[in-house]
Amino acid sequence: MNLPNHPMLQVQSGPAFCSKWEEMATSLSPNSALLKKLRRPDDIAKLVVLDTWLRNKDRFADDGGNPFDVMNYDNVLLKQDKRKVELMAIDHSHALVETTLDDELDQAWVEEQVVYGRFSQFDHFLNRKMLGSALAAVERIDRTTLRRVCEGVPRAWGMTDGLSERLFTCLDERAQRLESWLPAAIFDQYELQFDQGEAADE
Repeated sequence: MNLPNHPMLQVQSGPAFCSKWEEMATSLSPNSALLKKLRRPDDIAKLVVLDTWLRNKDRFADDGGNPFDVMNYDNVLLKQDKRKVELMAIDHSHALVETTLDDELDQAWVEEQVVYGRFSQFDHFLNRKMLGSALAAVERIDRTTLRRVCEGVPRAWGMTDGLSERLFTCLDERAQRLESWLPAAIFDQYELQFDQGEAADE
């Protein structure tokens, strides 16, 4: 594998992971019209569910002033071809935890009810059917495969048998809980405001 020659890049032997460089992709922007051309609009619901399941603070967006408020548009790419646009999510380095798995993986991690990855631009494209389908997809994830992924984290990165089991358990339990609170967290307040606006107009 050819690695870029950069003075700040230090390569040592051991386990590593690489990312694919995508040409001709642009970052999401506050006023982007490209979302209207998405080839798969349901990808937005999938992204919100994924980020919320993994508690991905690296792309988290909440206009309501949440203490974890971040607007990292650069971590959502839009790749355009001649007819449509593909939504691409990148950079998950702050998924799961911000410090260490050992310090943060606990029952509070499982039970936290904060929506991640929900940029305000996404609201026009989210509906209950799409969200339900994305939640069902998480429910269908094969638990044997999920456990194998957790166990496959290199030991050189600090993973242990006990920690991989705890990671699996937390991911499994959080996945099972999402359906009980995420739809209400996303839609109830929005729909309430819409209904009140309708009533006021009358």
